[in-house]
Amino acid sequence: MKSTAKQPVQLRKALSIAICVLLVLSIAANVIQYSQSWALQQQLKVIQESAAASSPSSNSSPAVSKILTLPPVTSGDHMLGSAQASVQIVEYGDFECPYCKAFHPILHQLVTDYAGKVSWVFREFPLSIHANAYREAVAAECVGNIGGDDAFWKYADALYAQTTSGGIGFPLTGLEPLAKQQGIDSQAFAQCLSSGQLTGRVDSQSADALAIGIRGTPGTAIVRRDGSYVLLAGSMSYAQVKSIIDTQLQ
Repeated sequence: MKSTAKQPVQLRKALSIAICVLLVLSIAANVIQYSQSWALQQQLKVIQESAAASSPSSNSSPAVSKILTLPPVTSGDHMLGSAQASVQIVEYGDFECPYCKAFHPILHQLVTDYAGKVSWVFREFPLSIHANAYREAVAAECVGNIGGDDAFWKYADALYAQTTSGGIGFPLTGLEPLAKQQGIDSQAFAQCLSSGQLTGRVDSQSADALAIGIRGTPGTAIVRRDGSYVLLAGSMSYAQVKSIIDTQLQ
């Protein structure tokens, strides 16, 4: 009889323990769900802050362009082809970008095939993921500053031809010898590169690229004489760009 009397008590204890376990599990599940939700909110916050930081705003530093349209081509740009061309190809490129490397000869061919009708402008947009790209961009600008546009284009062609791309495809120690090969005085080049006098130009062009919505390289605008343009993302085939140029020439 005693053991029979104890059974309801033991059953109640077992039920109480089971209920407590369920409550603990429920609380733990809610805590985990809240933690995951909080972590997601923090991730979204970081993404939103990063996007805001890369967009132009009234509180941007003076180095960041406030424009929302493509800056017009000027005599200060590196241009290949006629300044009177009906269509201008404005490329924002990175010397360590493999897609830019592949796109480079295509643009050369287009300027040749559309002689007098199409010109090509190169602007700097070295990506932070490519370790050597920024220094290479400044080096190219130094060559252009010392030797003019012809020297700039020869240097740019040589950089793309020799780099294996990806960030460190061309050694920084090779920048000065490469400039010398293009007829640039080594001392003048070294002084320009070390002084940082043209970093502002690289920074400004990069900021302009971001301001018009370019987030990768190559970022290219096909511009008509009236200033309207089509923005292309990434490398494209000769036929694809040709089709767009033909439309813009109409």
